Amino acid sequence: MDSISMVEVVMALNEMFGIELSESGVEEWKTVKDICILVREMSLMR
Repeated sequence: MDSISMVEVVMALNEMFGIELSESGVEEWKTVKDICILVREMSLMR
């Protein structure tokens, strides 16, 4: 995935779940499971 696509994914997730994904967390994404875990953690912190 190129960096433009990654930005689009992050923006969509932020809007959809009402969260603000951290740059450091996003940099660690390697699998879809990683994305799900981070989104879940951020959603629970709201």
